Amino acid sequence: MAQAKTLSKTELKQLIDVTNSCSRNPLRDATMLLFTHLCRLRIGEVAALHFEDVVDANGTVRDEMTLDAARTKSKRACKIFLSKQMQRQLQAYVSSVAKRT
Repeated sequence: MAQAKTLSKTELKQLIDVTNSCSRNPLRDATMLLFTHLCRLRIGEVAALHFEDVVDANGTVRDEMTLDAARTKSKRACKIFLSKQMQRQLQAYVSSVAKRT
């Protein structure tokens, strides 16, 4: 089976720009896209994330998270390390959610 094509940095930036200009909730959608690209999560894994998976009790974004076996395709738990770019994106998203509530 052939390897799936991955997006270049330019293509990812274009995708984020289109998302920011066309989406009803651009910050959420861009965060979901970056989860798939930067953290290599599958769509189902992103959809199954809970707020507590990425934010601790103090409201700060974690630098790593654990997906339990029930939420992964391989049915094995795995640890996901969040890059600084992903942490900044999540912090922006968490701040926007906090303002709405």
